[in-house]
Amino acid sequence: MVKKKKIMVAVAIVLMVLTISHEIYAKYIFRRSFSVTATSAPFYFDAVKSTETIIFDRTPNETDRDIILTKATTFDIIVKNNDGTNFNSFPTTYTITILDTDKFTFAEGTTITKTINGGSKIDDKITLNLQIKDLANPKKALRIRITSTSPYQKTIELSYVVQQLGAIQTIEDLLDLSLAVRGLAKANVNYERFMMTRDLDFKDPSSYDNAYRADYGNANGDSITENTLIDEMTKAYNDEDNPGAGFLPIGIHDIEHGTGVETIHEFCGTFNGGNHTLSNLRLHKAKQIAIGLFGRVDGAYLMNLTIKNGDVYNQNQTAGMLVGRAEGAVIKNITIEGGSVTSVDSIHTTEDTYAAGVAGFVELGCQITNCVNKATVTTRFSGDNTNYAGPAGGITAWMANSTIDGCSNYGTITGQKYIGGITGFSSMQDAEKPKGGGTVKNCHNYGAITTYITSTSTSGPGHYVGGIAGYNKANGVVTACTNESQASVHAVRYAGGIVGGNYGSLTNCHNYATNITANGGTSSSYRGGIYGMLGNTGSQSGNTNHVTLK
Repeated sequence: MVKKKKIMVAVAIVLMVLTISHEIYAKYIFRRSFSVTATSAPFYFDAVKSTETIIFDRTPNETDRDIILTKATTFDIIVKNNDGTNFNSFPTTYTITILDTDKFTFAEGTTITKTINGGSKIDDKITLNLQIKDLANPKKALRIRITSTSPYQKTIELSYVVQQLGAIQTIEDLLDLSLAVRGLAKANVNYERFMMTRDLDFKDPSSYDNAYRADYGNANGDSITENTLIDEMTKAYNDEDNPGAGFLPIGIHDIEHGTGVETIHEFCGTFNGGNHTLSNLRLHKAKQIAIGLFGRVDGAYLMNLTIKNGDVYNQNQTAGMLVGRAEGAVIKNITIEGGSVTSVDSIHTTEDTYAAGVAGFVELGCQITNCVNKATVTTRFSGDNTNYAGPAGGITAWMANSTIDGCSNYGTITGQKYIGGITGFSSMQDAEKPKGGGTVKNCHNYGAITTYITSTSTSGPGHYVGGIAGYNKANGVVTACTNESQASVHAVRYAGGIVGGNYGSLTNCHNYATNITANGGTSSSYRGGIYGMLGNTGSQSGNTNHVTLK
């Protein structure tokens, strides 16, 4: 009996051990089975955008006005080997490739290859250095492809909106800038520094994002969309009652007729044309005091632009192909290639009118250098005997306390009074210098400078016409300028190869044009190879008339 009990105890102990071992094994199998289920989940691969819009900001150096646009920026994507619960237990190799290779590249090259380690959940954040290959290409979207190459292949494509702050790539970009200056900006529109990235043509559909959209009005003057404008305020500025009114000037100076309410929005930033051409600009306005591609600017930098075949027509005071009125601006390397600028007095008959190829009215320290005008410029009043002036000039119509250097005129300039190949009226006083001043130097005239006045009035209309300046006021300087042989100058009185009427300093200038006439006559009191009249405060030295006048 004793032996049986021992045997039964031994069996019980074995069974207990087996039971415990089975439970442990079962738990192990369960746990292992659970683990195997997690690591052997279907292959997972995905990529997530950190932003919908990739932004290329302006250059960080705000004084570098020649570059303005950046060609590189960074953005992030997150490559995932998990769905939040399950993950790959093995390494995953993938590549990132740019699809729009004509426009963009990665700093590291167009393809980037990386590997995600397996065995745990990993969200692999990748910072990509994106560069623009061609600033002129107006593509505003980026597509990239992320492809897993090992151990399985799966492809994901991500699309982004690309925004180059300050890039003028389409006509709509110009229109958005105009609205921004007026306080009507759309989202993400800024007006600090801008650069054109390619040639633009108002009559070419390829210059638009959408040449048939109607919410900007009749920007190209084809009279198709002028009744659908962005809002009531824009309608007023765009002369909705004037079909074909054209582009909305960047910056405005408007006085509401009847109420006298004055509205001024000035462009104060940098506009760099990038040595590109803007063709077929059209502005026909009746409600704005100063018009041009830019209506009014203050302290702005306008540079490196050709405006071709523009049509600027103002019924209200001041017009310039580039800018209507400029204060303290830097204007350089501007070419006006053909077209016409006209200012008439059909709205304000008791105000002066101003028209110029480049800038209508400049004051307060403007610096204008290396500009060329080849447009026809005209000011006109309703009658010949008005007491108000109509200054006209190839570069400026009216200049106060500013500098014009190295500029040329080839256009025909016609006006009522104070007419010059470079400036109509030079060195007027302004708020900073009550006695006036300013300099015109190193400039050349090749065009016909004339008045439309035919009367023989002894004062007023038809007076002061010059190859360089119609009238040089006291404290003004005209120096080292040339009226070339193909030029001509005609006035009722005071026609000069260089200056019509000189009350300032006139030095080291040269006339080669023989066709200088005053009311068709040859009286020396009316005309001269250098000046038509030397005022009591005027001085002259070192000037040479190289020809005999007709």
